[in-house]
Amino acid sequence: MRNLLTFILFLSFASRGDSYERALQVVNKFQLKCQQFKNFWIKEVDIGEIGLLISLIPNVDQNNEKISYKCSKSKTDLEKDITRGYLEGVVGNFIITTPGDGEMFSIFNAQDQKKVFQDMGRKLKVENLYNDLRLEYERIYTAPCSIPQKGKECWNQIKEESKLSGSFKTLSSDCLKSYIEEEERHAQLKCQNKKDTENCKTKELESYKKYAHSNYTELSYKVEVPSVLDAKVQRKDSLLSCSPIP
Repeated sequence: MRNLLTFILFLSFASRGDSYERALQVVNKFQLKCQQFKNFWIKEVDIGEIGLLISLIPNVDQNNEKISYKCSKSKTDLEKDITRGYLEGVVGNFIITTPGDGEMFSIFNAQDQKKVFQDMGRKLKVENLYNDLRLEYERIYTAPCSIPQKGKECWNQIKEESKLSGSFKTLSSDCLKSYIEEEERHAQLKCQNKKDTENCKTKELESYKKYAHSNYTELSYKVEVPSVLDAKVQRKDSLLSCSPIP
């Protein structure tokens, strides 16, 4: 999902005013897009695969002399390939990308071209701390078990791995409610054009319940990362959602 991230604070689509420049051209079916930010260029190359090849080019050399760069399909010695995916935004010296499918996001530090953070989440808020970032987002956690099927055994495993807190009684109640709602949505969708709607829904509910209850559980909850360089995720809120993985 290309639009899974909502950057609310200080996202550099606003900071592209720092000497922002764009070149767009098509050469031999290679689509190029080069964008200039304050301290570097980013080059995106569509090579006909899912996603783009994202490269980084510094604005100055080792002697702090300004580098003249022309957007081209040809690769120069200055270019450093950092990832394949989609550019979602730039905040200061940090580059945020997604793979284009799913809800994974990655953050790279332009100073050393290394990945500093990666997680599954949505509704990402980013605050620029000059040489660091603070994040808030809704984290998505896939449990290695099914709460309706494994019960407290599954919850104990989830607590250990996700750092979620709370009572199993509350969680199981919330989860079962979410599962029931998902089962009813599924049955309604499957049977909406059937003549015998009620009989169809009864059969679909019974069938889907066996599938859903045996499938892994997906949870979501709010977290905070005070520093992407430290990469320590702190739970900020209680459980937001609980459902079977589709």
